[in-house]
Amino acid sequence: MVADLILDRQSLARVATVEIRSSISSTMNLAHHWIKNSSLLPALFVADHQKQGRGRFQRTWVSPSQSNLYFTLLMPLKNMHPTFSLMIGLSIAEILQDVSRDQITVKWPNDVMIQQKKLAGILIELHSLKNNPHYEWCAAIGIGINVQRSEEQSTQLTRPWITLSEIWLEEISRGLLLTKVVNELLNAAQSFELYGWASLQARWQQRDALFNQHIKVSQNFQPNMVLEGTAKGVDNEGRLIIISGNKQHILSSGEVWTFQQLPYLS
Repeated sequence: MVADLILDRQSLARVATVEIRSSISSTMNLAHHWIKNSSLLPALFVADHQKQGRGRFQRTWVSPSQSNLYFTLLMPLKNMHPTFSLMIGLSIAEILQDVSRDQITVKWPNDVMIQQKKLAGILIELHSLKNNPHYEWCAAIGIGINVQRSEEQSTQLTRPWITLSEIWLEEISRGLLLTKVVNELLNAAQSFELYGWASLQARWQQRDALFNQHIKVSQNFQPNMVLEGTAKGVDNEGRLIIISGNKQHILSSGEVWTFQQLPYLS
């Protein structure tokens, strides 16, 4: 195992299970297998390299070794709210802000960005805990954070992206960063269950990468379902508000492009 991915287990005392792999198909696949066969939660699965890493909309998440952070955190939940995904993205942005000289923003629903370039991606999948007396749901939170530039990413990625090494002047230990991120996510989830989205909405507005931006939204990747307009934040359910013409539209899902990016849609 790469030295900077070795974790201090005592620093992750709230995590019942921690597994670190040199190479694996994906940490999300390992997490799915785990939840079917074990009740020890929370659980954390980390990989130095993923052969089949994936992001939202089944896109490939390019995952070279000795470069970035790839992990899935299985988090048990008593209830589930649509804004949970936004809360996770906001929390990652706030955690990474501590080491960034530039403002870190969140592109709805949970892409973590700097200057319209992607710094981290998040994929969340839900599992029902039918036989657990304390929790109803388990969220499999897959996270990829760009730490160092690699030749593999540079040749395969076509969308704007950025790494922590470009905004953080100090040497980065992936293990220390991972420990900080996981512990802060557990804290954020606990607070979210107590106080809900209302306690976070103002903080979201401060980091909303889309607010007042002219955007296109592709719904279900269908050419005839593209909405163009101005983003006006999110509502209490975490849905994107768009003004198009004289009409207000509320979207619960979709692929968003700003006109500062290169849209794949005509």
